[in-house]
Amino acid sequence: MDDNQFRKLLERMNFFWSGYRKVRKGVKKRIKRHMREVDKKTKAFGLK
Repeated sequence: MDDNQFRKLLERMNFFWSGYRKVRKGVKKRIKRHMREVDKKTKAFGLK
């Protein structure tokens, strides 16, 4: 996830870039981990 994708995600969630500018690397890592877990769960239930 690059910074532009991260900005778009924040905009969709009605968050501001300025609040995440300094901590974005850690937040992006957590989002990626969460998305992987969600993907694993949907595959496990045959939802995809």
